[in-house]
This record gives sequence, C-alpha cells and structure tokens, in this order.
Amino acid sequence: MAFSDILRKAFPFLSVAAGLGGPLGTMAANAVGKALGVDKLDPTKTLDTISDAFANPEQRAAITKAEDDFQAQMAQLGYQNAEDLEAIAEADRDSARKREVAVRDYTPEIGFYGLVGVFTYMVHYLVRYPVPSDNKAIIYTMVGTIGTLLVGAANYFYGTTRGSENKGAEIAKLATTATTAAVKKI
Repeated sequence: MAFSDILRKAFPFLSVAAGLGGPLGTMAANAVGKALGVDKLDPTKTLDTISDAFANPEQRAAITKAEDDFQAQMAQLGYQNAEDLEAIAEADRDSARKREVAVRDYTPEIGFYGLVGVFTYMVHYLVRYPVPSDNKAIIYTMVGTIGTLLVGAANYFYGTTRGSENKGAEIAKLATTATTAAVKKI
C-alpha cells in the first residue's frame, strides 16, 4: 500500500479536498500547513513533510485535529463524508466528457498534443544543454508547470487511476454477485 493510500484512509477529507485543488484544495493545504507549523507547504516536499510528521506524535495529533476540524467545516457546508467531495470531481469529469461528445471540438486535443511537444522539447533541451545557474529556478518551474498541465490534460482525456480504482471495485462487486448467484443455482 502506497503512503498516499495511507493518507487517504487516515485523513479522507483533507486528502480528497487536496486532490480537488481550487478553493477546497487551498483550504486543505492551509489546514495541514497550520497543523505542521509552516506557512506554506512546498508542493514537491509535501508528502515528505507529512510522512516525517507521522514520526512525531505531536505533529501526527495536530494533523488528526486538522482533519477533524476540516471535516466539521465541510459538514457545515453540507458535505457529510469524503465521498460527497469526491462526487464533485466525478461530476466535473463527467460534464467535461459530455462536452466533448456534444461539441466535437478539436481544440483540447490540439492543446494536449501541443503540451506533449513543448514538454518533450524542454526535457530534451535540459538533457542536452546546461542551464545557466541564474535561470535554473525559472526553467525548472516552467518544466514542472507544463508537466502538471500535461498530467491534467492526460487525466481529462484518459481518466485517472481513481476512476480505474472505482471500476475495479465495481467489477469485483459484480463478480461476487455473479458467483453468489451461481452458487445458489447449484
């Protein structure tokens, strides 16, 4: 089991909200940052920071309290469980796919393949040529941003592992139901 899966089980509201991004993601990140005593979490070190917090009982308790507080805040907004938040993301993906069927527009595909080209070129350039030390932070930030955009675009077109996980659970449930029905017939 991956550490991110453990986080999702231990802190379901914070994990799901952080995965959504936007205002809820910002609220979740702020709650975790406040619990860990840092103003801003570095996105590249967030998982390491949280995993280090598990070794510290005081920080682990602070994150648990942040989860409880965030859960209460979400309950006030009408979200009784983490699945309610996950439904937001699923509805968003569903509406995006329905848009593609209705509009039949090639603009998102052109943008996706453009991102693939730009990202590939930038990585090739970084491997082949040295980056001036004055520009390293800017270049690496640009590559990271384009990589993040590329992942988002790929999730838009091909779905996410979360959707695959849900499909796997549904298939397992159907298989169990079919097996039970077959056994009853015998």
